[in-house]
Amino acid sequence: MLLLVQRLRHQVWRHVGALFIMMAILYHGVGEIVNRLGVPGVERVGLTTAQLDRWQLFVGPAILLFTVAYLAVLGRAARLPLREEGVGHTAAFFSWKLLAVIAAPMYIYVLSGHGGSPQGGAQLGASHTEAGLAAQFLLVAMVITSYSFVIKQGPKRLIPTLLLQSALLLLLGERLRVVAGAVMLLVALSMSGQRFNKRHIGTMAAVVLTAGVVLSASRVTVGRQAYGASSGTATRAKAAISGILHPSRVFTNLDQQYFNRLDGNDFAAFTLAGMSQGRPTMGVRTLYDDVALAVPSALNPHKLSTSVLNRSEEAAFENQYNMGTMNRLPTTLGTLSGYEGPYVFEVLAVLLGVVFAAVDRWLRRITPVRLVAGVGLIGCVVYYERDLSEYTTTLRGVIVLLVVVKAAQLAKNAGIRGAPRRISTRPDVICRPARPSSVSDHGYN
Repeated sequence: MLLLVQRLRHQVWRHVGALFIMMAILYHGVGEIVNRLGVPGVERVGLTTAQLDRWQLFVGPAILLFTVAYLAVLGRAARLPLREEGVGHTAAFFSWKLLAVIAAPMYIYVLSGHGGSPQGGAQLGASHTEAGLAAQFLLVAMVITSYSFVIKQGPKRLIPTLLLQSALLLLLGERLRVVAGAVMLLVALSMSGQRFNKRHIGTMAAVVLTAGVVLSASRVTVGRQAYGASSGTATRAKAAISGILHPSRVFTNLDQQYFNRLDGNDFAAFTLAGMSQGRPTMGVRTLYDDVALAVPSALNPHKLSTSVLNRSEEAAFENQYNMGTMNRLPTTLGTLSGYEGPYVFEVLAVLLGVVFAAVDRWLRRITPVRLVAGVGLIGCVVYYERDLSEYTTTLRGVIVLLVVVKAAQLAKNAGIRGAPRRISTRPDVICRPARPSSVSDHGYN
């Protein structure tokens, strides 16, 4: 964190790699502290303190190596000002009204009870199509809609937009989705040159805290099933209202809801313990399965009929290292550590830092295509607690959106080039089609 603050300073919020480092510190550092000071979760049953300590001896240096490699490759670009030539074009390209029309049916579909599990929250029980809709398109579409509205209407619309977006996502019943939406929006705006004051950061923190309290209290009051696959809009709204009316119930099982929720170490500690007992490394076969699962069903029609061990990287790890099925958090680095063992893991952390630095350098000049790709990657980073299938699944949705955006961009450019020139009443002046308005009109310089 000290390295990030010293090198990036106020520009830390527009770097996706910096966000990855902060998420890793949260789940592997802060999460470990609160779990050791509090009551450990049942997910740690079967682990010794020595096994947890051994994982810490690998993940701590891995985060440091990632940070050093990331900052080294980022180089002078870490402090260079944003290249603003693409901001105005990107702002003019996206129509928030059109995006809202596209996102609204998807939101209503998911809100009506599709794309969720019977117990509420994640997409565990959903069909593959419904889960794909919820995971790949809805959140990205909503964030880009909010981005387009704020970037065109001005900074004063940021807080109302953030509140509305968070309220809509809250009804879907997943706390992390609300957090992801808020972070994705703020980082996307940062990538376009927007700076945030303490009021903006405080509002985001308040929104996240309120959403967590409301959802946690409502789950205690009416149960997680209120946000499940069989629950419609009315049931979800009533559940949210119950959470608003009984906020004190959030303190029921507080350690399980929040402290253990940040435990990103037990999964990897089990993995390393299994390796030390002679079990083989996973290799990259689960990563191959992640890629195969992301292939559209039209090209791979039999993928859903394969074993769950081929369809879930987390389940494959649990089976390989005899963890038992529990709600553990694999995390990005935790999954990476199981591919070729703990020592190769350190090398992979360096390579991952290089990749994120290259991506952040690429995102310095914002375009419609880069914005969509950046927002998708931010979502993957915020969902750090999941395995690497989060990246392959999200990548499929981003590719589809990129194709649509690129096609629209080419069509729009062709239309501008083919537009007839208007003749002025003055014979010496030719009026060309008006250029898109600059973002600087709204104070984004």
